[in-house]
Amino acid sequence: MSIQKPREIAFRILTERLHQREFSEVLLDRALQRNPLPPNDRRLCQELVFGVVRWSATLDWLIRQKTGGRTQKAALQTLLELGLYQMFWLDRIPPHAAVHESVQLAKTAGYGAQSGFINAVLRAYSRELDTTRTALHDLKRNTPHLGFSHPEWLC
Repeated sequence: MSIQKPREIAFRILTERLHQREFSEVLLDRALQRNPLPPNDRRLCQELVFGVVRWSATLDWLIRQKTGGRTQKAALQTLLELGLYQMFWLDRIPPHAAVHESVQLAKTAGYGAQSGFINAVLRAYSRELDTTRTALHDLKRNTPHLGFSHPEWLC
């Protein structure tokens, strides 16, 4: 895997975070020291890591909506989270680019066999952008712990 692309670094950090039980900030600092990036790419990598961590409950809810609630392997879940975060939380990345980059990242990361699945889930959401944005807005009102990605006890 090429280690100079911000999405690849973000994917690696997010998967390491699941196994190493270290803070995202520590993993991110370490990765960016090993792989210096231009300022724009560095900001994108940071935004992806912190955004996926921050919105994980909502992103996982979105994934469950399209997968029938089936549990995904951790790496596939992370790839889908990255794609969905780019589609619904980042204004400067067009949905088609988020889909394409996520599928390419899956292939680069060794999940080529599952790239069709990732493509299908993300394309389904790209066809339903307005409906999904409305559902996310309604989720904040009706199920705030998922809509705001907070622990249920806190809401």
